[in-house]
Amino acid sequence: MFKLGQEVKFNKRYVKSGESVPNEVDYMNEEQKEKWENGEDILIEKLKMEDLGEYRAGIVVGKRNVGISSLLTWHDNEYVTNPHWKSIETTYETVYLVATNLKGFHKVPEKELHSL
Repeated sequence: MFKLGQEVKFNKRYVKSGESVPNEVDYMNEEQKEKWENGEDILIEKLKMEDLGEYRAGIVVGKRNVGISSLLTWHDNEYVTNPHWKSIETTYETVYLVATNLKGFHKVPEKELHSL
């Protein structure tokens, strides 16, 4: 357990994966289209772990519960006017917000943090 203002170091953090939820079939990638055609659910990774290669030092400035990935199912029936992907399960993880400069902060899982 880390406290606000505590100095820490880390070498891995979560960053945005760039994957998005396709609202229309035209915007789906090949894997998503195949799963959609087979009636399968798709998994969208919202955040991915990035290895920085070296340790960075920073200060704990907050703690959040963030969504790492979502399992989506195609929602289409006679009562839906606009068929779309619907989240049926989201995986959450608690991360610490670590500031290394004044530009922003890094989302770091507790297992990747080390005290200075």
